[in-house]
Amino acid sequence: MSREPLYRRIDGIVSADMDGERVMMSLDHGTYFGIVGIGGTIWDLLAEPRSVAEIEAHVMAGYEIDAETCRADVAAFVADLERNGLVRTV
Repeated sequence: MSREPLYRRIDGIVSADMDGERVMMSLDHGTYFGIVGIGGTIWDLLAEPRSVAEIEAHVMAGYEIDAETCRADVAAFVADLERNGLVRTV
């Protein structure tokens, strides 16, 4: 039985909202990141372990987007967060 991985924000990331942009700073690496729009919502969801499917369901419930686009965009965004060391699998 395959189980979808769960993702969670890593510790050591400070974030704040600034004029509609979510600004994040990695204290460990001194790296700055900024995200806008639905990215901030996804970031908030990742305070707790979530699968990509759970995130997709939340996005589909709150935004007008087709399932295929949502699936691709959420997967790409979470992969980008992981590549940049902002989330990890748990």
